[in-house]
Order: sequence, then C-alpha cells, then structure tokens
Amino acid sequence: MSFFNIFKGAADYFKDASLKRITSPFVGNVMPSQLLRDINLSKNVMGYSIGVIPESGDVLAPCKGHITLVSELGNSFCMRLGKINIIINLGLNRDLYKKEWFKLNYKVGDKVKRGVPILTMDLNKIMRTDPDFVCVITVKHSKELKYISMQNLRYVDHGSMLCSINVY
Repeated sequence: MSFFNIFKGAADYFKDASLKRITSPFVGNVMPSQLLRDINLSKNVMGYSIGVIPESGDVLAPCKGHITLVSELGNSFCMRLGKINIIINLGLNRDLYKKEWFKLNYKVGDKVKRGVPILTMDLNKIMRTDPDFVCVITVKHSKELKYISMQNLRYVDHGSMLCSINVY
C-alpha cells in the first residue's frame, strides 16, 4: 500500500456517512461524567455523558436531527440523530427551577440543523437559585452505536467537537 493510499483510506473513513460529529450546545467549563451528582449520569448508565458549567444562556443544536421529547418544565429535551438519541439536561435539580426560565424555540417533531439556537435560559436566575447548576449532554446507549470517541476537553465553545460516533 502506497503512502497516498493510506491517506485516501483515512479520507474515506471521515466521509463515511455513519460517522457523526456531536458538538457542544453550551459554552463553559467541562465537568467529566464521574463528577456529576447523578448516579445514573456519573456511571454512564444511560449513555456517555459530559457536563458543562455554562457561561451563556444559549443552547445550540449539537447535531442535525429532530426533537423527539421535551420535558414539561422545558429544561431537558431529546434529539434523534439517525438511530441515536441525544439527551440534553439543563440542570439536575429540577425542583429548583421555574418553567419561565427556559424558552424553547422548537417543539417535538421539528427538524433542526447543527448550531441553531434550540433554547435560551435565564442563567442569572438559575445560578442564583442553584449554584451547582450544570448542563449535561448524553449520547444514549444503543445497539446501533458501533463506536464513540469522547474528546478530552476542559473548556468548550458553541460548536466545539465533544465526540464522534459511528453507527450501524
């Protein structure tokens, strides 16, 4: 195999339609899943999770997909990317939050593109009420999930790559 064929193979790998990138919907410091105060998230029971201590109230779509579920409070939603579910939780102490602090721009069934503003939250009111506020993105376990590569980051901006996944 020639030197150029190796790079051609790598290029084919990244063109693979089953390889998807998940980008950060948040801006802020990253908190590894092991430090999250929810046992299911810290042990990756539901899927692979990353926490972010947000610096901005804007939440962008981490990938192209469609909204499949929105919590009654509006502080969490689920997106579907092909056969993979991505869960976004805004805060883990839901009893402390008020519905009017979260403004969802889309509803269940809507298709979204990566990077569009899905939700805005009143971060000042939330942080005064819950000083331990953390946002979590989870790539849910699935038999269709062939491979996942999580990035080792300390800080993320909107659009920073969190992970890449390969699906069957």
